[in-house]
Amino acid sequence: MNSIDIIKSYLASSLSPQDFQKELYYNKDIEDLLSEENQIPPYTSRYKNAFLYLIEIDILLPSGELDSKDLLSKFLAKRNINFSLNNEHKKV
Repeated sequence: MNSIDIIKSYLASSLSPQDFQKELYYNKDIEDLLSEENQIPPYTSRYKNAFLYLIEIDILLPSGELDSKDLLSKFLAKRNINFSLNNEHKKV
């Protein structure tokens, strides 16, 4: 599975937060892809890029999962990549 597919699987909740966290730490392609993104406010305003933000927060906590999915959905939308977001995790 490529990095975009991994992100899409996480957003669709077919990949668990625990498994996505492993991908963040051990998948160099995801690190490289997310390290390029530094223009997703408010997440990248304090951190240099999306990758650094995601490894700093605890995505295993409900608030971290919500924030990470919000950032990643903005990341894919910015690139005009279609994705499915599990409804129970959508921010209102």
